[in-house]
Amino acid sequence: MTPSEFVMGLFALFVALFSLGRGLSEEEFYRLTKLKKALGRTHGILCFFLTDVALPLVVGIMYLSKSAADSGVLYMVP
Repeated sequence: MTPSEFVMGLFALFVALFSLGRGLSEEEFYRLTKLKKALGRTHGILCFFLTDVALPLVVGIMYLSKSAADSGVLYMVP
């Protein structure tokens, strides 16, 4: 397992969860406000979710699964 890929995966998951928390909080994040003004409410929220939550989540899962596959943790050896 490459430690750098594992750490990048964990960091990407942290970023996704942190951004999701900012998007769902009572105070509106300034970037979300600007996107809503520029693109409209629905498209602004969609753009924020895709760029700040979904993309880091996919990258985090990709790096974690790659590091787990490279380490051989997933192989069942009798």
